[in-house]
Amino acid sequence: MFLGSTICNFNEGVWQDLLVNITSQMQPTDYLLIGFDLVKDPMVIEAAYADSQGVTKAFNLNLLKRINQELGGNFDLSRFEYHSFYNPQLQRAESYLLSIENQQATISGANFSVDFHAWEAIHTEISRKFTLLEIQLSANLNNCTIIQSSTDSQSWFMDSLWRNG
Repeated sequence: MFLGSTICNFNEGVWQDLLVNITSQMQPTDYLLIGFDLVKDPMVIEAAYADSQGVTKAFNLNLLKRINQELGGNFDLSRFEYHSFYNPQLQRAESYLLSIENQQATISGANFSVDFHAWEAIHTEISRKFTLLEIQLSANLNNCTIIQSSTDSQSWFMDSLWRNG
């Protein structure tokens, strides 16, 4: 079971391989419940990632904060800006942290340091969006039948119940 839309956070090829791995181990009586974020108006997607409350920005900066806390990093979060956009050709939202100046960060717990140039990016997140046809084809390719699917009231998200065979 993939609650939420975890499958959306994997690159092309990786999410397909993951589904092959899961479905190839399913017995005829097994089910897979999986959530898919659906393709929608790019303005809606971009607004979600550039939210006015800064939730997604804080989520992404938390990656550096956790490195600082858990691995002895010294990332100065105030020296990074959050940037996101929707890439319609790849059907995915992409998030980045951009170094606003030349700087060096170290991670003592990993005996590692990295130099950043001004506006150099750390790619922090992807969130792929799926079409109904892609979901159906994926189920077919994995020898699964879609038993039932349901969407939210705006058809922005789908939960899909698959059965082997």
